[in-house]
Amino acid sequence: MEEFLSVIPIELIGVLICLLLSAFFSASETALTSLSRLKTNQIIDSERTGANYLKMWRDKPNHVLATILFGNTVAELLASFLTALYATQNFGKSGNIGEMIAFILVTTTILIFGELAPKVFARHNAEKSAIPVIIGLRIFYYLFYPVTELLMFISKTFIVGLGGTHSATGPFVTEEDIEYIINVSDSEGTIEPSKKEMLEKVMDLEDKVVREIMVPRMDMITIELNSSYDQVRDIVINSRLTRLPVYDINADNIVGILHSKDLIRSEKSDDIKTDIADIMREPYFVPETKRIDELLKEFQKTKNHMAIVVDEYGGTSGLVTIEDILEEIVGEIRDEHDEDEELIISNQEGVLVINAKIDLNSLEKILETEFPEDNYDTLGGFVVDLMGKIPKTGDRVRYKNFNITVLEASKRKIIKLKIEKDKIHKETETLPKKEVT
Repeated sequence: MEEFLSVIPIELIGVLICLLLSAFFSASETALTSLSRLKTNQIIDSERTGANYLKMWRDKPNHVLATILFGNTVAELLASFLTALYATQNFGKSGNIGEMIAFILVTTTILIFGELAPKVFARHNAEKSAIPVIIGLRIFYYLFYPVTELLMFISKTFIVGLGGTHSATGPFVTEEDIEYIINVSDSEGTIEPSKKEMLEKVMDLEDKVVREIMVPRMDMITIELNSSYDQVRDIVINSRLTRLPVYDINADNIVGILHSKDLIRSEKSDDIKTDIADIMREPYFVPETKRIDELLKEFQKTKNHMAIVVDEYGGTSGLVTIEDILEEIVGEIRDEHDEDEELIISNQEGVLVINAKIDLNSLEKILETEFPEDNYDTLGGFVVDLMGKIPKTGDRVRYKNFNITVLEASKRKIIKLKIEKDKIHKETETLPKKEVT
């Protein structure tokens, strides 16, 4: 063995050692950066030997990266220097063709075996490689510590000078991580479809605004401020609602929220309160454009269960409750007092009779078509916008290859519609009003 080593030039042995170090540092960088913070903590919490060493990467990632980059740079520069030294000694002065060939060979070798191959391997074996590489890196971490500290100081100063931040803190789990976990769990059958759907709805909360889920102003049950005690009690009993908005003059001026339990409490007291203003609570107002995930947090913080939704001009658009938000996650919540309201009244031979309140997202799936996005969420709102007026019973309009007929309407809104699909696609057009006899 000694005779064999004595034949090999010391410079080439040095190049080989530098190449191995470069491969180690390259693999370390890729293996560690390929792990999410979630996966890193899972490995740390496991009982695998050496798993605790990953705390160094989790808590000081910038310092570990500085160690890796400094070590890799030194190894590659030293390999190039030793190659040049060997070539000079054996092929003559600098510029000799032999020296150039040697330099090209070592550069190619470093690129393939010191960079590319180790990184590809570590990328596909990140979890298996993480513990071995971090154990090895601990030696270089303390060996290079004075140098890496100086490099980190210079780097931070430069970054801050450019107006950036050097903080390595990021989200523990990203939204993409959660979506990936949900999809993998679904494909592997480890999560029930209903739970998958619920989790996806939670993820979608940030994409929805209050206007999409609110009870519109037309459907609000309200109490006039000057109503008598008996009138208020009758409204509460008949509506079977626990909270009712109180208005003064008109619904654009909501002045309070009446809780049914406050009404009952006042009824049981010796001095029955007949003035709503004495027992109603302050209303909570939110804009139409507020995201419902933000509103849910506000409900939890303020302990409110109902908010009055206002438009950009301050007028009342509707109301939203915490139940409305929860229904976006778990689906329709009904109690023994809720009356069923069919949205699809009938569906026979390509003819649909539909409640005008049906939301367009649901209807798109049923009809396998798309509706334009605008300031409406229901089929009724879409038809009103399409016709440019509040239609009367019997009015018809055409959209794509669908004939839409108003079956029932009031002076203020559409109640029921019929949709017929034909096989010929035409442009949107308004048809003459149907004669009613």
